[in-house]
Order: sequence, then C-alpha cells, then structure tokens
Amino acid sequence: MSNDDIQEFVIDCITDPENRDKQAALDKWLQESEENRVLYAEIKRIWDIAETVPSTPFNKTEGWDLLSQHITGTPVKVRKMSGWWRAAAVLVPLCIVAAAWWQYSGREHKESEWMNFVAQGAEKDSLLLPDGSKVYAKPGTILAYNKQRVVKLEKGEAFFKVVQDEKTRFVVQMKTAEVTVLGTSFNITVDSTLTDVAVWDGKVSMARKDGETIVLKEGEMGRLDKGSLNKMTGNYAYRCGWANGYLIFENEEAGVVAAILSKYYHVNFTIADSLVKKRITVRFRNMSFEEVQTVLAEVLDK
Repeated sequence: MSNDDIQEFVIDCITDPENRDKQAALDKWLQESEENRVLYAEIKRIWDIAETVPSTPFNKTEGWDLLSQHITGTPVKVRKMSGWWRAAAVLVPLCIVAAAWWQYSGREHKESEWMNFVAQGAEKDSLLLPDGSKVYAKPGTILAYNKQRVVKLEKGEAFFKVVQDEKTRFVVQMKTAEVTVLGTSFNITVDSTLTDVAVWDGKVSMARKDGETIVLKEGEMGRLDKGSLNKMTGNYAYRCGWANGYLIFENEEAGVVAAILSKYYHVNFTIADSLVKKRITVRFRNMSFEEVQTVLAEVLDK
C-alpha cells in the first residue's frame, strides 16, 4: 500500500471499531512488521489529538494553537470534529509521521550496517562488539559484524565470549554453517573445507545451511567437513586455550597434549615414543613454559 492508502486504511479502522472485518484486517496488518506498528501508533496519536480541534467553521491558526496547547499539556475543552474535518486535520500532521517514518527506517538501516575486521598482531587480536561481547582472533582472521548481534566469519580462527541477552540471540554465520547462542564462550575455526566449533562454556547450536543441526555443550566440538556435520567424541575445551589461557585435557593422548602445547608456547615438547599413546588428564592456566614442562613431566611419570 502507498502512504495514502495506509493512512486511509488505518483511519477507516480507527473510526469503525465495531466492524469485525476491519479490525481483523488491522490486526493482521499490525502483526506483519514492527514498522507497521510504529506507523499505526503515530497515526493513532495524531488522530486522537485531532479530536480536540473544533468543528466548522474551522480556523487553521486557532486550530493549530489549540493543538499546540494540547501537546504541551494545557487542557482544552472543545467539541469533537466531524469525520471529514478530522481527516483534513490529520493530513498535514501526517507529514510529521512521514518524517518520523523515514527517520525510523534510517535508524533500522544503520543498525544493520556491516563493519569489517581483519585481525592483526603476532599472536592474537581482540575486538569489542557493540553489544559488549568480545572476540579474540588469530592474525589474518576476517569477519564482519553489525549491531544486531550477527557476525559473519569468512576465514581464520576466533574465540567468542558472548554477553547474555535473552531477547536477542547471537549468531555467527559462515559459508556453510551457522552458530546460534544466547550467552556463552566458544571457538570457531574456518578454512576452505573444514569448520570446527568447540564450546568452552554454555551451549550453542551448530547448523548446516540446509537446516541439519547439532547442539554442543561445554567441552564438546562439532565439525562440518565436506558437507558432513558431526559431534566429535572427547573433550575439546583445550581448543579455546590460545584465547583464554586455559588449557584443559581430559583423558587425552600425551602426543596430542604435547602437540597442542608446542603450538601454544612455540617450542617443541618432546616425549618418549612409549608415552605418546598414554592418556592423561591435566590442566594449565596462564602458566609459564617452565611450569608446564614440570607439571607434564610429573603427570607422565605416574
């Protein structure tokens, strides 16, 4: 509908509240979008104000004076206008509605604008999102974000610490998958063929573009590889350690632990071949290389 059609439709429904068909049509139109509800509220507000403008003979200057007094809160005792004059009185102030409408639409457009980010630095870069959520990204990671809690991760690896918001879900979109959360911490790795999602705490849903979905909880990891979406066995909380400094290994092979520590500390952790397959449980939190080396040696000797 055009602006004029919308105006006529709303006023027709307002002036005939007993007509069930019109009220049903109005309810359906209001349910279609937030924009419709905002526009209805503006038209209704101005229509109600127009009731205080006197009936014929109509003096435009006096009418606007009375309207201004009403808006500022000064009580005005006047007779109701006939339907025709009330409609005429609404036409001019609806210009104000149009301005408000465009301002609202402009704000909506601004809210959905995308901002680009490329991670820099030698180890990791950080980004504070508009909602207060934090992103830690490895160098070269490319992503975009808006003010509606949506992030598009093009490539790289990023750890998300999401602020709780029960009303608006936080979404990370990738080329082949999508992650949806309310408030949690998790890690995502994206390359040309593989997407991994490891959860540090809370719960997320990981979905393929065709709708297939898995739910991941603390320590769990989902993997999308060549179109196949699977929940991996084991505890993968250590995948988040590069960002939060907390490396957790539960019943993990010593060879895997050594490889992760080597990558994290940029040194070569070597262990005896006879211990590579030994499963160990160990935790490190913001520890120096020397401290980690000591603890690992003690665990392997048991």
